[in-house]
Amino acid sequence: MRYFDKLNAQNLFVMDGGFGEIGRRQFMNRLLRTSRKPLADRSPHDLLAAIRVDRANVFTDEVQQGLHQGALRDIEETFYARPDIDSWTDEDQIDLVAVRTRLPNFFGFEQARMDGLIPNLMPFADASFLSQVFATSLRERRRGRMFRRWIRRANPDLARVALVKGLTTYPFRLGPVAAFAWTTLKGRLGRAHADQRRGDFLQLCQDEIRDLVGSGAVRHAGCYDVHRLSAIVERYYRGEHHLGTTIDWWLAFEFWRQGVTGEYG
Repeated sequence: MRYFDKLNAQNLFVMDGGFGEIGRRQFMNRLLRTSRKPLADRSPHDLLAAIRVDRANVFTDEVQQGLHQGALRDIEETFYARPDIDSWTDEDQIDLVAVRTRLPNFFGFEQARMDGLIPNLMPFADASFLSQVFATSLRERRRGRMFRRWIRRANPDLARVALVKGLTTYPFRLGPVAAFAWTTLKGRLGRAHADQRRGDFLQLCQDEIRDLVGSGAVRHAGCYDVHRLSAIVERYYRGEHHLGTTIDWWLAFEFWRQGVTGEYG
C-alpha cells in the first residue's frame, strides 16, 4: 500500500481479490461444524455462545451486558428474521449472511478508504459474480474446487506456488482440512513466521501506554473498568506477554473512540 500514490500517478489501478472466499465456501465453517442445532432451533443465546470471541476484557460489567444484549438483537435480525432463505441449505444461508453483513461492515469500509488512494476493483464482491456463486452447486464451491480448477486451467504453473495461511505456507494441492493440519504442525515445529512487531511496539511505547491508561480521557470515559485495565497493563509489563493481544485490541478501540468523541488522552 505504500506504493499506491506512485501507482495512481501512473494512472494504474488495483485489482483486489477480497471476498474471494465466498466462491470457495470458506466463510463461517466453524459455525457450520459446531452450531447447526442452534441455527435450526433459532436460539440466539446458544448461537452467540458458539460464535463469541472475546477480544479485550477491559469494559465495565454494564457495558459488557449492553454489548451482549446488542449481539443477541443482531443475531435475531441477521440469522432468524430472514423468511426468504428458510428453505435454503445451511451453507447457502451462511454465505448469504456473510454477503449481507461481512461485505458492507468489513470489506466495504476498506474499499471506500482505498478509493481515496487509488482506483480499485473488487470483482469477487460484484453483484453479478455473487449471483453466479449462489447458482453454482455446493460441491463446486466446497474446498475451493471451482477456483482450483480455474487456476490449473488458466495457468498450471501457479499450482506449484505455495499458498499462505496465517503465518506460514502450505502446498496448493491441499484442501482446507489438510491445510489446517499442515500449518498447525509447522507452527508447533517452529517453522511458522514469528511476528515480533506487536511486542516491539508495546515495549517501545511503554511510557505512552501507561500515561494513556492514567489519563483523564480514559479514566472518565465511562466505558472502562479502569482498575481491570490498569492491572492488565501492569501484568503485561511484568512479563505476562500473553496479555499483549488484549492491550493491542484496547489501544485500537481507544484510538477509534477518541477519534469519534474528540476526547484525547
